[in-house]
Amino acid sequence: MSLKKSLIACLSLIIFIALIISSPTAVFAKTVNNADVVLSLCNAERRTAGLDELKAIKTLNEAAAIRVQELPVLFSHTRPDNSEWYTVNPDTMGENLYKSGNVGDGTPNEIVRMWMNSESHRELLLDPDFTSIGIAYYIMSDGSVYCAAEFA
Repeated sequence: MSLKKSLIACLSLIIFIALIISSPTAVFAKTVNNADVVLSLCNAERRTAGLDELKAIKTLNEAAAIRVQELPVLFSHTRPDNSEWYTVNPDTMGENLYKSGNVGDGTPNEIVRMWMNSESHRELLLDPDFTSIGIAYYIMSDGSVYCAAEFA
């Protein structure tokens, strides 16, 4: 490849990356391992209630990842395509969502505390019929946090 072609290819790649970064669809700054911390805190609440721990499973983690990516578009249990939340995965039987109110909040402790302080969210988290969970946690480029938990 000639030097000119190499420079053009490099410049094209830089422009492409710049467009992706500035695109409204490229909203997630990073994925962090706080999903594991949320899971540990959820299981601590279940143990306190005398319940078995939830096991994280790949298919529910994938469903949670889809749902958490939809939340900036529409923060609702209705999906952006107007379908119901459970259509993300046929095994999903319950869903808890979280959106931070201000930049800087959204810690795993806060997420689980908010769920435990909400009757409907607490009921899902402590449902003895649930044995599995998938969790996704995202920090947006503006610092806001979204978290989704899918239960089965």
